[in-house]
Amino acid sequence: MNNNKIKQSLIPLWIFSALAIGLLGGYAIKNYTSTKRVFHPFTKFSELDEVLFYVKDKYVDSVNIDELEDEAIVETLKELDPHSVYLNKEVLAREMEQMDGEYEGIGIEFFIVEDTVTVVTAMSGGPSESVGIRAGDKIVEVNDSSIAGVGITNSDVIRLLKGKRGTKVEVGVKRGNRSSLYNFEITRAPIAINSIDVAYMITPTTGFIKINRFSKDTSKEFKIELNKLVKQDMQDLIIDLRGNGGGFMDDALDILDELIAGNKLLLSAEGRKYKRQIYNAGTRGGFETGKIAVLINEGSASASEIVAGAVQDWDRGIIVGRRSFGKGLVQQSFALNDGSAIRLTIARYYTPSGRSIQKSYDKGNEAYYETFYNRAFTGELLNRDSIKVDSSLIFNTLINKRIVFGGGGILPDVFVPVDTLDANNVTNAVYSQGILQEFAYDYFSNNESAFSGFNSATQFRNQFFVNSSLYNRLIDFTKQENPDTNFTKAEELAAKENLSLALKSLFARQLFGSEGFFLVSNENDEDIQMALRTLENNYESILKPVE
Repeated sequence: MNNNKIKQSLIPLWIFSALAIGLLGGYAIKNYTSTKRVFHPFTKFSELDEVLFYVKDKYVDSVNIDELEDEAIVETLKELDPHSVYLNKEVLAREMEQMDGEYEGIGIEFFIVEDTVTVVTAMSGGPSESVGIRAGDKIVEVNDSSIAGVGITNSDVIRLLKGKRGTKVEVGVKRGNRSSLYNFEITRAPIAINSIDVAYMITPTTGFIKINRFSKDTSKEFKIELNKLVKQDMQDLIIDLRGNGGGFMDDALDILDELIAGNKLLLSAEGRKYKRQIYNAGTRGGFETGKIAVLINEGSASASEIVAGAVQDWDRGIIVGRRSFGKGLVQQSFALNDGSAIRLTIARYYTPSGRSIQKSYDKGNEAYYETFYNRAFTGELLNRDSIKVDSSLIFNTLINKRIVFGGGGILPDVFVPVDTLDANNVTNAVYSQGILQEFAYDYFSNNESAFSGFNSATQFRNQFFVNSSLYNRLIDFTKQENPDTNFTKAEELAAKENLSLALKSLFARQLFGSEGFFLVSNENDEDIQMALRTLENNYESILKPVE
């Protein structure tokens, strides 16, 4: 393998924003440098330590010096760029856990609704599933202490349920209409955090792989799933990177090496103290000739943009969706003595055509993130023509010489607007406060016989339907939970198709996990359907050479 590829493991890519949303949240550091600070209170080098020394020794009131120091570090890094950040020990531990792809606990996904912890999924093969916990169960006691109706938070739940392998925790579970609790003793164990949500043949000739992050083992997971799809005679491939906030650069490059033939340039990076590095494809990949569509949106950042940028620059496939976030900076993490760390921007990266897709942060961090949220108000989520491009940053793809742009993210080859049908009063009410999830899990728990005859996710997708009676029960439940909400019959009818599919997807998840959920929800996903239509009908015309 190219020596540059080996060096990639030293350079994780990170996005520090509201894009990374999950039950555990955050990312981790694959490799970081330990730096030793020597306290010497009276030198020019350590004015911060000097100030803190005097505050601690002389200030009129007692203060928390650790908190003051943390705040000073945070404010200092804010002056650099939006992605140079300070991570205290707790945040760092959570992020390392996410990116290492493993944690120790009981193996559930959950959400909190009305102060009650509800199980979304008991992970396959995990300790919770092995003792009988299942989707829809409400955990109301932990070690004989009530946790329902006490204002419990996600971090509280994680603190109570996570722990070292081999240790035990007792939980009391409310299930269905039964008045008494089920009691389970669960032995904590290592739990894998997969970065591939699902991989399957979405049509007889088209494979689909959804990647939720780029963590330590993402490229390994990808190769395994890719090989499975190739063995099923896959001709075309859809890679879903929507909402993927990034992660490790080397995993993104290894995935590109599976898709791009020859010794082609995949990425370059350079900084003031970071000598220019180039990263080329090197190994023979598992899918170097079939058609490819990469799905992106405003939540696709960092390593996701590396993949999309290289696929686009080499005319290797089409990019479908909406403009990506626009993060083209490389971070390296440095450990501090107290177990915390700083993640410091050390370089900029460039796509194969030479593009930097980093959006401007000249007006400060607040303005930087506002540009992301303001896309909803500028019209660009609905109309490609509303996307502002910098005409001075024009580049050409490397094979067919198509025009692409630098600055502010990757622009799709095929634009798909946001689905505005999800934005009426009914859908807003149903999705608020976890009402849809609560209804789905309660209904499933109380009507298990209605779901007992399905043996596969495909059978469930093809044979189960949310009828009008069930949909009306969802509407009635929504009104009961939100008595101040008013909506018309016309609004109920307009929302029926989307909400029925969403409800069916949650049922499928309880029966068949992530595979069931995506197998159902993808049927009505406009980005995916557009990708399928484009792969079949006008793929070549989009990628045709410029004359």
